[in-house]
Amino acid sequence: MEKIVIRPANPGDAPTIAALHVKSWRHAYRGQLPADLLEALSVETRTKIWSGILSADNEKMATLIAEIGGEIVGHCSVGPCWDGDVEKDTGELYSLYIDPDCMGKGAGSALLEQGLAFLLESGYGKATLWILISHVSSRRFYERRNWTPTKTTKSDLRNGFEFYEMRYLKTLA
Repeated sequence: MEKIVIRPANPGDAPTIAALHVKSWRHAYRGQLPADLLEALSVETRTKIWSGILSADNEKMATLIAEIGGEIVGHCSVGPCWDGDVEKDTGELYSLYIDPDCMGKGAGSALLEQGLAFLLESGYGKATLWILISHVSSRRFYERRNWTPTKTTKSDLRNGFEFYEMRYLKTLA
């Protein structure tokens, strides 16, 4: 098995992260989100978003990259929790996406571990994440790593389609 290298992302990684983000969404959410919504995802638009995120000087947030054999195979982003109903010492896992062709090689677990380590080092005692209620395999991934589903849910409306998410919580310290 090839070595997984985790490193901080930089602005030059934005196009690769964007392409991976779109590919991952199309794979992970097929059958859960409308096909036209997934097909409408734009690498160009995502590149602009990721360029902005990665160019920002924000020491409270981190985007990490997983590489195998020098190729980017995944990314995660963490930082302060944006929800207004949580305690101040709560961070958030904003995203964690792995190239579908590289799933099961440990990159997701390695990214998650390093992202949570960043949150802990930043003074957070807990972390949250939001996940599609219908995305059973991802829910299992987090539950096996001691994330607990909460009763808090929300809906999101995109391109006229409403989907539902549930918040998970993990104690870090």
